[in-house]
Amino acid sequence: SKTPVMGANDNLSALAVCLATAQYFSNLKNKLTHSELWIVSFGCEEIGIRGSKRFVSKYLDSIKDAYTINLDLVGEKDCHLHIVTKVEMGAIKLSPEVCDILQAASNKVNIPITRGPVMCFTDSMAFSMKKLKSASIVGLLPDGNMPMFYHTINDTIENIDPKLMRECLEICIQAIYDIDSKFS
Repeated sequence: SKTPVMGANDNLSALAVCLATAQYFSNLKNKLTHSELWIVSFGCEEIGIRGSKRFVSKYLDSIKDAYTINLDLVGEKDCHLHIVTKVEMGAIKLSPEVCDILQAASNKVNIPITRGPVMCFTDSMAFSMKKLKSASIVGLLPDGNMPMFYHTINDTIENIDPKLMRECLEICIQAIYDIDSKFS
């Protein structure tokens, strides 16, 4: 379409959760004790994951032991959170270890989450293609399909569920603490 779209769910919802995560961990009382936290947002995901590929190439030596949690589409109404295990029709497998960390974190904060492959791109692909530990959280419809307004002109703020984004934030915070505790 020639109509500009806000992209409220794809992918401003994930950016909002990233910013809330950064705000949370910037408070000294929430500081991590054993880990350095990078919060990054990528562009050009729909056109060949260019942003994340360039990031991985540039910082590969610095992130070779990192755990990456990628967020995409985490805000649309009537969706639930889902841990992505494989992307692009199962061709690229994501890190089982990061998937397990996300699953355990969702259990600890008592937020239901599903788990399995998806038929789309996520920026986790760029990390996994370089053998880095990465997995994604996305929002899917109850039947497991992509959100209703995915890649449409209706991807607007009116179709966002702040509760879903809050749940994603809680899972991410718990997962980051769980990763940090692995190095104590």
